[in-house]
Amino acid sequence: MSRTQLMKGLVVAIALSCPASLAYAQDEAQVKKGQEVYAAQKCSTCHSIEGKGSKKNPLDGVGKKLSADDIRGWITNPTEMTAKAKSTKKPPMPNKYGKLPAADVDGLVQRSIVERRLECLEHHGEQQHAAKRLEHVSPQKSRLATS
Repeated sequence: MSRTQLMKGLVVAIALSCPASLAYAQDEAQVKKGQEVYAAQKCSTCHSIEGKGSKKNPLDGVGKKLSADDIRGWITNPTEMTAKAKSTKKPPMPNKYGKLPAADVDGLVQRSIVERRLECLEHHGEQQHAAKRLEHVSPQKSRLATS
């Protein structure tokens, strides 16, 4: 195997294990859309991010715990996800968000998994790149990543 083939294989392996470096601009737009939808739908009435909003249901780190499909399920079909997770939280999440446009749901999902993607970038030695991306999502966490 030539050195060029080996390097190409390494780049592909890193890209596949860390999708954060792919489609950077698209991710940024979706995360921003997710932040806008989160605010417009008043998600902070029941949830919090970085201590802002209701402390009963924090979403910090949810992207590290749940897959994108599970997050999407909680947004679009919370009754089914409540049963699947055997959740006893009261009140349960309302079913009304399943009617949101797909782009809005995609934005909420991307906003939720952004921490996992940034962690992956940092893992692969792209700490400055990750800190810059994090700055757009969470200025407080960005300062921590660069210190």
